[in-house]
Amino acid sequence: MPSGPRNPPHSTPSAANPTSRFAHPSNWLDRFLVPPQTRQLELLDGPLPPRDALLANLRDLALVNRFAGGWAVAAWALERLVGSSSQRSFRVLDIGTGGADVPVALSQWARRRGLALQVDAIDLRHEVVDLARSLAADEPSVRVLQGDALDLGALPQRYDFVLSSLALHHFDPPDAVRFLQAAHARASIALVVNDLRRSRVAWYATRLVSRIFFESFEAKHDGPLSVLRAYTPREVAELARMAGLPGAEVHTRPPFRMCLIARA
Repeated sequence: MPSGPRNPPHSTPSAANPTSRFAHPSNWLDRFLVPPQTRQLELLDGPLPPRDALLANLRDLALVNRFAGGWAVAAWALERLVGSSSQRSFRVLDIGTGGADVPVALSQWARRRGLALQVDAIDLRHEVVDLARSLAADEPSVRVLQGDALDLGALPQRYDFVLSSLALHHFDPPDAVRFLQAAHARASIALVVNDLRRSRVAWYATRLVSRIFFESFEAKHDGPLSVLRAYTPREVAELARMAGLPGAEVHTRPPFRMCLIARA
């Protein structure tokens, strides 16, 4: 069975395979290192697979977040932001939580450092929410709710931190700007966005890892495609500027991640 596109795309934009509005680099080395961005939809952006296949996909995503800079990037950002603050308890919103593995890992990390997190973790579709609730059932500090990343008005409050992991690349630039604006408006300390950064090396590495380690067909297909859908640090900085985020910082993190930090 196929496992995503066989090579990073070289085609021009089309209605069937729309690409980002960001200009492709003119420098030959950058063009070699960074493939054009595709807006081809991932399988999980369409109809969801049966429950067992969806659970396998969430387990594959948890594997990525555990070993490839998922929750650790968020923890790195929170440590920078908390610093020497005397506040030891924080309210957190995690947007696009998937299987809720990131908020669960962050809550455990926080306890080891004498911090307490109370996390509301949201995802759009009830099938994902139901599985995430069962996966996070042993972590009392995490509450999983159904919610729309582009319509956070139904949430009852602001949070100290608003986080997202592997969500930004699912949005085309106009919706990415809307997402950043809505998420930032809910944060009283900072917004932290953790995502892939697009590169040819990341694409080849993800394709290899997905073939060897991923269990679900959807993850084998969507993993490499996610890299091609992802933004570059320069593009994320431009999205933050368009969203009007004051003093936003974009940090690259190993192996193929980046982290946007926008203080409130």
